[in-house]
Amino acid sequence: MTTLPSTLSSPNRTIKEVRDMRLGGILVNAANLLDGLTTASLSTLRHDVGEERAQNDAAFRCGQCNEPVYINGGEGLTGDGRSTHFSHYAKGDTECAWRSGDKTYSQGGCQYDGLQEGLEHQLKKQMLVDVLRYDPNITGIELEKRHAIGPRWRRPDVSASYNGQPVAFELQLARLPLQTMIEREAFYREAGMMLIWVTTPSNVYNLGTQSFRDLYFQAGGRIFAIDATCLDRSRATSQFHLVELSLKPWVRAPYALFNRWSRSLVGPDVIFMPQDERHAEGIGRYGQSLSQQVSAQAPGSVVAINDCTKHKKGLACCRDRLERAGATSRWPRPLPVTCCRHLPSLGNVAFGRGAQRRRAADACHEAAGRCSSHG
Repeated sequence: MTTLPSTLSSPNRTIKEVRDMRLGGILVNAANLLDGLTTASLSTLRHDVGEERAQNDAAFRCGQCNEPVYINGGEGLTGDGRSTHFSHYAKGDTECAWRSGDKTYSQGGCQYDGLQEGLEHQLKKQMLVDVLRYDPNITGIELEKRHAIGPRWRRPDVSASYNGQPVAFELQLARLPLQTMIEREAFYREAGMMLIWVTTPSNVYNLGTQSFRDLYFQAGGRIFAIDATCLDRSRATSQFHLVELSLKPWVRAPYALFNRWSRSLVGPDVIFMPQDERHAEGIGRYGQSLSQQVSAQAPGSVVAINDCTKHKKGLACCRDRLERAGATSRWPRPLPVTCCRHLPSLGNVAFGRGAQRRRAADACHEAAGRCSSHG
């Protein structure tokens, strides 16, 4: 089995091959599987692996010893799949020559470092309570109330009820192991409570860590935060407000693609939006912004694609003209060459989960097929 070139790959890849249990246990080269993951698809796959683990199952197994493995890393230079590697869980039952000696006991392996109940955490919790109290539609506000399901229980930082819907607020200032995040999500879902993660907008470093990517990519590149502006707006409007941080694409000539954060104050209609709707809205806005910027940066490329479609010259002609213009070679990663009206689908390709990603990719390929079918 050959390995694709990967000069920036993680140096910790002692596990060379894994069995992909999603595909019936076929043996897959680890580098080929990981290196193509974007930061968004990496977080989605890590979340899927963690959910399988929570169900006492495994999405991937070591190609050597057949023990369950998980995706570790993501904190390197690239922040995407190239900076990751597969690791055994620490308490494995089988000796394996590919075991790297990781001391990680849960997905992500990030420690609290005593920060979860530090002074800033306590102050932000009290600020969240004060902000909630300004909204008459929010009742039953309590700090660290115990919620139980049989012998299992959780104490969210703040719990409340919005128009009769129980809500748990978890204030996250330190990096959180992925498995802990998944267990909390599963518990509150079973308890019939909406879970809202809240952080602080001042710590930009945290937003660049894999632990926080695992949080905000599940919401379409969006995460809530709290600071004094939330208090002021909630007091003035008698409505609960939080800061929402959203990832936005930033296209710079010649065709370099970056992500940057935008900030806005949002009210209950956004804060209490169902998770699936919020995720879909986030990827839709990202895709629309990307489409507009690509169109603005490369009008000649868009004209070339539409012209080829209109005159039935085929996709090969589109690619030839774009390559002569130097457009396709300058993207840091290959993007589907489609008509400009299909570019919003790229948002789903980047952020979508499972079937949603497949549908988005199919839409891009279908658009490309329509172009080529005219030849």
